[in-house]
Amino acid sequence: MNIRVALLTAAAAAALVSASASAQQQGPYVGAGLGATWLDEADVKGTPSGKFDFDTGYAGLLKGGYAFGNGWRAEGEFGVREWGADGAGSGDLRAYNIFANALYDFMPNSNWSPYLGAGAGVVRYASDGLAFGGVTSNDQSNTWGVQGIAGLWYALNDNWLLSADYRYMYTGDAKLDTSGAATIEPDNQIHTVMLGITYRFGAPAKPMPVATPVAAPAPAPAPAAAPAPAPRAPETYIVFFAFDKSDISPVASQVLDRAVADFRATGSTNVRIEGNADRSGGNAYNQRLSQRRADSVAAYLRSKGIGAGAIQTTANGEEKPRVPTADGVRNDENRNAQIFLRK
Repeated sequence: MNIRVALLTAAAAAALVSASASAQQQGPYVGAGLGATWLDEADVKGTPSGKFDFDTGYAGLLKGGYAFGNGWRAEGEFGVREWGADGAGSGDLRAYNIFANALYDFMPNSNWSPYLGAGAGVVRYASDGLAFGGVTSNDQSNTWGVQGIAGLWYALNDNWLLSADYRYMYTGDAKLDTSGAATIEPDNQIHTVMLGITYRFGAPAKPMPVATPVAAPAPAPAPAAAPAPAPRAPETYIVFFAFDKSDISPVASQVLDRAVADFRATGSTNVRIEGNADRSGGNAYNQRLSQRRADSVAAYLRSKGIGAGAIQTTANGEEKPRVPTADGVRNDENRNAQIFLRK
């Protein structure tokens, strides 16, 4: 009883945590899990009467939910658990559950995060040839259930997560009729350890490049003719990349096409490209990744007619972030290449 109260208290504490973490990826997700589960025993009441234990069972679940972008998630879960009777009993017992869960990720903008959650819903126990003392049960019993969840997830990339968690479930009383004058009543407490995989549909929104506005020349006093506008100064452009990628996206190609047009319109003679990476990987790897990003931009500009001799590339690695972050933290704005046009 003390363990159950402590776990449910910890899960409920997740509902009181302030959402102070920076914005996480927002949107729907789906997932699945497999694991091991333990149910202590079942009481047999009536004639005959007694107890029997269960072997370690297996558990599986399917889930779907929504991440709100501030650490909080809401999800629906369908789970199944199965145990084989041990000792004096024989046969199998299953428990199916449909739960609504609320979860909180403590480090949603990092590569990994611990999380806590709580859920509630309905549970159906189903016996399959569950036998003891000469009586057999093939029955079903519906009841309520609640659970506490404590776990850790790791982000493989922007969409895929791996997770490991412990789930404590407490259910209402269930009574399974038998072929005789006895009922079988499973224990109320279920312990489960689960490994899971999750796919997040919502990709982080990439910030759109903002061009520096060019001030229009002031009109000349009447009646003198307005002076010819001064030659427009070349602008600086920036394009963004997906996590661990260096290919040019459709949005980035539009920005680069504008840079090519600006190169010609302003009479620019050279282009300097600086590739950058966020701090989610090692320094050496990020240095190579930022060089690949600069090279991808250079190749695109050459394909649009800018000569190779006019292009210079530099790899900054993770040394010049647009947004300062701690080591190991992903940031969309820091995965970029900047294009400087010069006369």
